[in-house]
Amino acid sequence: FPKNYVELRNNSKVQPGQAAYTLSNPNGFFGIFSQGFIAKVHPTELLFAVAMGAQGPGSSGGAIFNCYGEPIGFFYSQNEEMPNLFYANSVVDAIKELN
Repeated sequence: FPKNYVELRNNSKVQPGQAAYTLSNPNGFFGIFSQGFIAKVHPTELLFAVAMGAQGPGSSGGAIFNCYGEPIGFFYSQNEEMPNLFYANSVVDAIKELN
């Protein structure tokens, strides 16, 4: 049977400059796909830069994926001064919280 969910794995090899892809619901538009890259990796969060696509209010909780389709983070906030930058919690931290 096909899976209807994404497995969370401890993917701690996220690097700045790494390509990343998102699937979220900005401004009420369902299932918007965007492409960008990881701008910065901080011990407690990721900084994701959107290169193509749209993100915005409503994107919170949306997943960020690597080029293999593995989730690497989840949106939680937009940078007010730089609207193409978004903050995300890493999957590693999410796994810790779930356990």
